[in-house]
Amino acid sequence: YWAAYQFNNDDTRDRIITSNVVKFNITDFAYVQGRFSMDWYTRRGTNLTPFGTGYARQGNLSEVERRIKEINIEGLIGLNHRIGDITLDGFVGGNRMRRESESLSIGGNTFNIPFFNQVSNLANQNLGYGFVQSGINSVLGSATVGYGDYLYLTATARNDWFSTLNPETNSILYPSIGGTLVFTELLNLPSNHAISFGKFRASWAQVGGATTPYNLNLTYQLRGEDHLGRPNANIRQSSIPNPLLKPLTSTEIELGFDMRFFNNRLGLDFTWYDQTTTDDILNASIAESSGFSGTTINIGEINNTGVEILLTGTPIRKSNFSWDVGFNFAFNDSEVVQLAEGLNQIRVDGNFGEPRTRAAFIEHIVGQPFGTITGFVQERNEAGVPVFNSANGQPVRTSSTEILGQGVARYTGGITNDFTIGPVHLDMLVDFKAGGQIYSGTNAALYGSGKHRNTVDEWTADGVEANGRTSVVVTGVDQEGNPYTHSLDPETEIPGFYGAYAQLSDRFIRNGGFVKLRQLSAGYSLPQSIIGKTPLQALRFSIVARNLLILWDDVENIDAESSYNNSNAQGLDYFGLPTTRTFGFNLKATF
Repeated sequence: YWAAYQFNNDDTRDRIITSNVVKFNITDFAYVQGRFSMDWYTRRGTNLTPFGTGYARQGNLSEVERRIKEINIEGLIGLNHRIGDITLDGFVGGNRMRRESESLSIGGNTFNIPFFNQVSNLANQNLGYGFVQSGINSVLGSATVGYGDYLYLTATARNDWFSTLNPETNSILYPSIGGTLVFTELLNLPSNHAISFGKFRASWAQVGGATTPYNLNLTYQLRGEDHLGRPNANIRQSSIPNPLLKPLTSTEIELGFDMRFFNNRLGLDFTWYDQTTTDDILNASIAESSGFSGTTINIGEINNTGVEILLTGTPIRKSNFSWDVGFNFAFNDSEVVQLAEGLNQIRVDGNFGEPRTRAAFIEHIVGQPFGTITGFVQERNEAGVPVFNSANGQPVRTSSTEILGQGVARYTGGITNDFTIGPVHLDMLVDFKAGGQIYSGTNAALYGSGKHRNTVDEWTADGVEANGRTSVVVTGVDQEGNPYTHSLDPETEIPGFYGAYAQLSDRFIRNGGFVKLRQLSAGYSLPQSIIGKTPLQALRFSIVARNLLILWDDVENIDAESSYNNSNAQGLDYFGLPTTRTFGFNLKATF
């Protein structure tokens, strides 16, 4: 009750997205085009820990407002021309992107008057200001040559200059080339043929990328306080800067086809891809004795191979009723091929690559999938028998980590059903993930504090038999290799046993798969008899609900979709809240 009704973690966002295009036709096939687009939003957040909270008895409060703006200015010169059976479509141009993020914060701790939750009521107040700016300058071009409305060849090239990298290494050129064959046009199939549409496609492409701002040099901040009349300042970041960073490059080969049958009542879209990323930019942990928690580096090579399938169908199509269904499925197999010189294994994202149990980690290991879960296990002798401490019956933990699972799901997908009944529209989305694991720090902490049901009810683990907290018997060998069986004393030994057991990471690796009812929506479109005399072409009102129900998962006490952070360290949980269920409405007007 206290957490639900006294704490406050509120977030409000106002957003404007706009895009403006001006196009001037030089001739009937050549044009000049300019585009200006902006994405601007303000985000206001309030975080309140109320007076009387156990770990912060006098409470604290923070108010933060962030303004984020991205502006793109683009200019193009293009042509679109047809000469007999040959079509030409292409352009050259440039783009200028600038992104700014500005934040103002005020807060503090120790409320003078209980439950008067205002910053002015705080005994200790502080304020902060942050500013981040980045930009990309680009030149780009594209050319497509078509023949006979069935054969197309497209080539592109783009060069980016990133403000977040060293000027000596911040430029990268990445091209692409692709071809498409619409074989239904080539074969000139009749309109009543079972195959309504069919095309094959193949492409080879590269793309470049950079890092976030201010990873090249040390940055400093004033602390807003003084010592002997002189201002205090400190190093701002916790990561060692790396001025040698260079752009990442991702190279992909893609093959696929798109087939539709029976007057577009059935469709199949299939894609196979092989993607190799070199010089990928990642955060890596380092020894905290350095004074920093991590650094940013280019790592050698990561490979991803997979397939994507989209199956669509219309089982029912009538004048006043239709039912459309779609199923998408994706499989991805990743491998860390090479890291930086001299490295075969790195821990990602500094302190974010491990939950607060500090017993499991996300690492990139040569020969293993991207985002491998590692952790500590119980020591065993050569015969695989578990080792226990003869002094207190606690499991003996290994001093080094082992591979325990894969944090990134290999399989993802979903199924949609859309129903149209006259002016009423209904749709439902069910999605799933499979083929990945999650380390549950929540369940580890519950074990360690004796609050997991297995610490009360009868359970059996490798080398451990328990009948509640009144009887826990361990069987294995001691540190000397001698046979060891011991019944733990409920008062003096069982609490310590569960504390040690909670540090065995492998005991808390769970299946990270799930099936969820992700979205339901119901909409109504006003008939033309009502809006026919207005400037509107269409008007629809919809009610939308998201994250409604977990249909299946295989992990206790937590949501299998839980995540400890939003970085590359996937596959970790530590008291993550379930995904928020939301309800809203949408009004769409077409003029």
